[in-house]
Amino acid sequence: MQQTPTSSQATDPLVGTLWRLCHGKKPMHEHDLLNAETMCEDSQESSAAACKYLLHALSKAPKSASKRALETMDILFMKSHRFREEVVGSVLLLVKRTIGNPVRKGGHDGRANHARLESLAMPIFRKWIDLFGDSHGKLLSLEQYLDACSAKCSSSSQPVEQGCSQVPDFRTQNAILKAQIVERSRQKFDELYSKVKPAVVSLDNAMKLLVPSVELGERSSTTSSSPRSGATVVNTLPVTVTLQLGRTEVPKNADNHDLIKYATGLHQQIRTSYRSALNDMIAELRRSRCTHDLCSRAEQLLSEMTLVGNKFSEVDFVSDSDFASDSDFEDVVSNCSN
Repeated sequence: MQQTPTSSQATDPLVGTLWRLCHGKKPMHEHDLLNAETMCEDSQESSAAACKYLLHALSKAPKSASKRALETMDILFMKSHRFREEVVGSVLLLVKRTIGNPVRKGGHDGRANHARLESLAMPIFRKWIDLFGDSHGKLLSLEQYLDACSAKCSSSSQPVEQGCSQVPDFRTQNAILKAQIVERSRQKFDELYSKVKPAVVSLDNAMKLLVPSVELGERSSTTSSSPRSGATVVNTLPVTVTLQLGRTEVPKNADNHDLIKYATGLHQQIRTSYRSALNDMIAELRRSRCTHDLCSRAEQLLSEMTLVGNKFSEVDFVSDSDFASDSDFEDVVSNCSN
């Protein structure tokens, strides 16, 4: 990099701003920082260009400029979501140019400059991991790498300015972490599946008993009690099913009271707890790049849960008193008055 901006750097607003932040007067001008943040947040293309420029400055700029390039990257990382996405996507190159194997060329000055950049980068990366590690899986890979580097460096007898040349390979650490994430996601899904699947099957069986020969969703506008219409069904439970437009009514009685209560509890548990947990689990399986079979099992379970939940929602459980005649009601009133 040159100490004076080239013609392209002077004419490009983003590059010119970044050049002043890296090579300009100290301290960094707040106006330039604000402009860089605004341009990065305006478009993904600007964020990608800024990330590329600063990564180049880390390895090619003089030591003072490379230090300020890392500081600028840290500021933009904290303030711009688009820029943060670009940096996380280039984390392998960032590691190589900051805390990877130290340079072999440049003699003592080159190694000392690398050590200073490494000492500056370590706390910055730790801060990123603490604040954004949960939402960016690659930062967890970076955390594993930093831990491995720290363990290796602490047992090394090399002087600080020479760096730690025998650090683990980042790609290896990343692959190990990915395998761990996949296995952890698989275990979490198996645990959730063992709870959700029995609940879905139990609710489906309960609905088959409560509405034994009616396929929900295939409604008739006719309400009848004749066997020909199929509106009144008597099975192992003495249940009367009344079909209406879009709804099915099942009267509560002593025979089905416990079953209705059981089905209602299952439906509430599925709706309030299991549905959101399964949706989160599917998102986690996709993020962790789990096998297609595992994701398909989760999606199939969600489909079954939705189907049985819809069946329950289409049924109205009504009290027997709702079907009492007006005369019966009048008799009750007269008896009470006597």
